[in-house]
Amino acid sequence: QSGTSYSLYYIDDSMTKENFDKEYKNKAIWIGHKEEYTEKEGLLSRVFTYTPSYYKNENDYIIYLIEGRCDDSGYCNHGDFLIAAFNEKTNEVIFSSGEW
Repeated sequence: QSGTSYSLYYIDDSMTKENFDKEYKNKAIWIGHKEEYTEKEGLLSRVFTYTPSYYKNENDYIIYLIEGRCDDSGYCNHGDFLIAAFNEKTNEVIFSSGEW
């Protein structure tokens, strides 16, 4: 059992939701908050792992799911994702990808 995760986290005081939308809205297959995602159970469970936001304000981020695949096990036992996320309250930006 193994996997790979990459995350980039930073704060950008000049970033706005409009600017983030302009860059990622057309690339995304889904946009919303983590608790709103219901399509592939478990796919977004680790998108904030290895970032300062892990288990902290995760639902404040607007997630732009750019790629997301799961196996047919029913809970994404194997899969991959690529996301861009923006927290409008704190101007935190996260790019994250994972494969497991």
